[in-house]
Amino acid sequence: MTEKSTSIHHFYEKLLVLTEHMHTGIVKRMAEERHRWLEMYLEQFFKEWNGDQ
Repeated sequence: MTEKSTSIHHFYEKLLVLTEHMHTGIVKRMAEERHRWLEMYLEQFFKEWNGDQ
């Protein structure tokens, strides 16, 4: 990787696309649950970042 990347960018670049690559039922459900958790985390992060707590 030649350009700088942030940890938050990693969420969008790698973590939030994992669910698409899961194939079995239980693993897909687990990935969906974690995906929702990551979205909630990012929502809270950006609220705090923007001073909207």
